[in-house]
Amino acid sequence: MLLQKRRFVFAFAFLLLFGNSFSADFAAYYTRLSYQDEISGKYADVAVRLGDMGELLFGREKGYLPYWKTGQGEWMVQEIVKRTGNGPQERPDEFNVASYVRIIENTPQSVVIHWRYMPDLENQGLTSIVHEVFTIAPDGLVKREIRRATDKAGKWKVTVQNLRLRPDGIEQVSLAPETVAAAPVKSSQGAPVKANTVGAPVAWWKFDEGTNPRGDATRESVSGRDCAISGDKTFWKKGVSGTALAFDGYHSGVSLPAAQAPSLKSGFTLEAWVVLAAYPWNFAPVAQQMTVGSDDLPGRGFIPGDGYSLAIDDSGHPALFLGAGGTTQTLVASEALPLFRWTHVAATYEPTEGRMVVYVDGKENGKLENPELKAGLKPADCDLSIGLHQKPVRATLPVRPKKNYPGIFGIEGMLDEVRIHDRALAPADVARSCAALDPGAESRAKPDLERPALPGEVDGKNAPRFGARYANLGYYELWNSLWREGDWPDVVVRFDQLPVSVLFWHGTSYGPSFVMENNKWRVDQSEEQGCKSGCGEHMSDKQCRYGHVRLIENTDARVVVHWRYPLIGPLYDFLEETAWTDEYFYIYPDGVTIRGVFYHGRGAKPGWDDHQLFTGPGQRPEDIVDLKAVTVGNLKGESARFDWTNGIPKNDKIKKANIQLIHFKSQYKSFCIGEEKAHWAGGWGETERSPAFGKVYFAGPWNHWPISQLPSDGRFALATDRVTHFAVGGIRQKKRLLYGFTECEDASRLVPLGRAWNMPPEAVEQKGCYVEAYDQFQAAFQIRAKKPSFSFRLEASEESPIVNPCFVVRRWGGDFRAALKTNGKPVPAGPDFRQGIVKDTDGKDMLVIWARIQEAKPVEFEIARAK
Repeated sequence: MLLQKRRFVFAFAFLLLFGNSFSADFAAYYTRLSYQDEISGKYADVAVRLGDMGELLFGREKGYLPYWKTGQGEWMVQEIVKRTGNGPQERPDEFNVASYVRIIENTPQSVVIHWRYMPDLENQGLTSIVHEVFTIAPDGLVKREIRRATDKAGKWKVTVQNLRLRPDGIEQVSLAPETVAAAPVKSSQGAPVKANTVGAPVAWWKFDEGTNPRGDATRESVSGRDCAISGDKTFWKKGVSGTALAFDGYHSGVSLPAAQAPSLKSGFTLEAWVVLAAYPWNFAPVAQQMTVGSDDLPGRGFIPGDGYSLAIDDSGHPALFLGAGGTTQTLVASEALPLFRWTHVAATYEPTEGRMVVYVDGKENGKLENPELKAGLKPADCDLSIGLHQKPVRATLPVRPKKNYPGIFGIEGMLDEVRIHDRALAPADVARSCAALDPGAESRAKPDLERPALPGEVDGKNAPRFGARYANLGYYELWNSLWREGDWPDVVVRFDQLPVSVLFWHGTSYGPSFVMENNKWRVDQSEEQGCKSGCGEHMSDKQCRYGHVRLIENTDARVVVHWRYPLIGPLYDFLEETAWTDEYFYIYPDGVTIRGVFYHGRGAKPGWDDHQLFTGPGQRPEDIVDLKAVTVGNLKGESARFDWTNGIPKNDKIKKANIQLIHFKSQYKSFCIGEEKAHWAGGWGETERSPAFGKVYFAGPWNHWPISQLPSDGRFALATDRVTHFAVGGIRQKKRLLYGFTECEDASRLVPLGRAWNMPPEAVEQKGCYVEAYDQFQAAFQIRAKKPSFSFRLEASEESPIVNPCFVVRRWGGDFRAALKTNGKPVPAGPDFRQGIVKDTDGKDMLVIWARIQEAKPVEFEIARAK
């Protein structure tokens, strides 16, 4: 009873203080505030309405730092992380290139807003990100959590502020000091520790700390010195003896200062156990103390200098580089290392004999004898490094050598038992050293390292419901650790009537991905133009500094996704600052997706019509798609299938071919339909096929995108070690394209859909409403309601059929469910009649209806508020 009285007193006091300030009208919505710029679209800003009291606004003018607006004034939320850049004080990032805001949750109980930015435009990159998350309650309480990225994955600098929004301002309830939240370094049980008494190493990295990690450090066991482990995350894994260290290929490495490195003037032996998860982008060091340079020669890009290096090349061959006799001597093994298998590699140098030898699994695999080698090793004045180059090097096989830039990279995989001897071991000793730590055939073939896989979010089954969600999709553990994108970088769309998905993933720089039921991907090109450093396109935003994706609508009737990206080069240079594109995807329960493209640049509109297909690790293009890869058709019903077996085909058969069906090796196929004047001209790429991939049928394949962090606008694939993409040609159009999934192999079956989208039926006999127009960007009829109940007739015919229409009703007047009748008969709510209420850009309620109806004759529709 006492508790009830206290609740009543609190409620009465609340009403006296705030009156009717907080009503049922509590919601967030995307809008465009009055601030004008050249580079953003209709969903540029976010408003959170708290009844009649006011709105919390996240606008471009303030760089998305929110401000509270009521009838009594405006108040800025405190800037806690200082922002600096090229703009005015209120907007340090002048064009908001590295800043965006999204609605994550929008319910009557809670609104969650995510603001992401880089506070210092002079220091951009994956570790320079700040995430601010605002959790807003209907009563005006706001929890603000600020998470600042660090150089380590899983380690964040966290600040929490609690606020109360009042009619007369913002009250700070609390502000906690910044704390550091870090995930502990994960230990590994490891393998049984074995002894190796062969030789007397002068340096030996056993990497056995993984059973009891001491932070990001490992011990060189001969001297007892600790060596720092660089990289985003320290991965301890089961090794051949004890534990091993995993390397991500970009940042992971171990180094020993030059002054502490062993002297090897009288010859040496270098040995290690290696697991490759992917082949290096160029020669990557297992262990080296060598000066390294970079050039722009096609297929080379790497200049060894003084010192020594045991390295792995871009196709998996071990190699020994040695600076001696005034030149650098190179010996490459004849045998390539397999992927995901423990292999012992070793190299010896004997100056008195002038001999270099490379070994694989204890057996000689290459020998070089040269009198110049008798001159002895010329030491390098640099640190000794394991697993990672210290200076940038260019990748091999560039498409355009002048647009292939140096980058830091190294081994992607695992290393264990790295040993350096100050003499050349005899062949028998190398074999004995290998045998001493051999983990056995089963352990060799099953290293303790997650295998990469494209995250298609499909399992061959339909989803429980149609809709979208934010997610953080990975590729595999080594790659995942590179990122600081928080919990919600990606958008996943699933279907309850189809076992497929539509993804917007940071691994593809958010390029739209249409995934078949067996994880075969179609991921198309973005708008593209030339920049100083190369192709200005979404593919060049490898770190997703600027590109992002937002979920605008998510109801049972449809999903709307907004993808925004800059047209930048591989070195993050703009051709001009207005070169931004907004793309909107209207996705319906039958899998039909309309893609609308809006370019904000001042120059000519770029093209974006290149259709790309992916292969996952271990796959070739012909594993993904039939060599008779594409059927094209037109709205007359004419069609033809094109074959890549004997060359890349051109379309000389079908005029006005605006329907394209891609024959994936899957139950479901991907199709697209262009505007009436669009056409498929044929494939392309006769002169742009990988010279090192074996038999190549299609354009490509390339592996500079996706996944890759290479600063390059094109690299041919050498092998199936990574995700690659290849091209089959696109439908030429400028503004919009319709995508979908089908089980049929006949493009003529898609003609009704193509006609319905391009030549929609006219709406007549409108009663109680005004049917404004058919919006081809949405594939939806736009309706303005005048009364709670209204009707109209669509004059459908064979030329202008109805195929699963969508109706968007403005001025609906509230959160009311709708009833639907067709030709006087009620349509029951369910899979064939779906609806949702969303806020438009003015914050007004808007009804969206989708119906599964296919007719080639007139149909009368009645829509009313449900009882």
